Amino acid sequence: MTGETGEDAAKAKGPVEDGATPGGGEQPVGAIGGVVEYIPHVRPPRPKPRIEKAGEEKKEAKAPAVPKNPMREIVLDKVVINIGVGEAGERLLRADRVLELLGGQKPVHTISKTTNKDLGIRKGMEIGTKVTLRGKKAEEFLERAFWVMQNKIMSYSFDQEGNFSFGIRDYTDFKDMKYDPEIGIFGMDISAVLKRKGGRRVADRRIMKRRIPHRHRITREEGMEFVKRKFNVEVIE
Repeated sequence: MTGETGEDAAKAKGPVEDGATPGGGEQPVGAIGGVVEYIPHVRPPRPKPRIEKAGEEKKEAKAPAVPKNPMREIVLDKVVINIGVGEAGERLLRADRVLELLGGQKPVHTISKTTNKDLGIRKGMEIGTKVTLRGKKAEEFLERAFWVMQNKIMSYSFDQEGNFSFGIRDYTDFKDMKYDPEIGIFGMDISAVLKRKGGRRVADRRIMKRRIPHRHRITREEGMEFVKRKFNVEVIE
């Protein structure tokens, strides 16, 4: 070894021209005087965390509003008022008179489907009377009936499809109804049927009948909520 350093060797070779390296070849971009200049990468400063002020609420992104299907709206389909007499004759005709006063239309007789000797009825015998109300008549009658019940109904009066039934002991409990000795005392059963506005024709038509899907059926809870909202009635558990 001669003991000369790399710097002495560079001086011995002569001056280095611009754009060239001591060992020959082109100078890299950014080189100054044959020395490559390395510029360190500088990261941008991180944003400071936002400090929420007292009483300030976070703004949550609202989900787009889902359009409501009007065909799924729950409506009152019909109200059936029934009086069971158990026999034909004069008493059945007096029950007809009661339903005409309450419903405002002519009732029809219900007929026995079986023979029961203990009850004294035979198949095909007229044993009761009923009237079916729809539309505005049904809503007005239900309002009067709930008034008799003090705007209360028990939760067990509802079935699994939201329909409900209850009884009234005497027709004279209704407003503007007075006791008539020629008629006597008659109680009645009231049944209300609910449906969606889209209807259930697919299950009632004669051609290509189909079952109503579960998503279109009314639940017990939906029936209770409808009665609370529509008639302002308290449902007692």
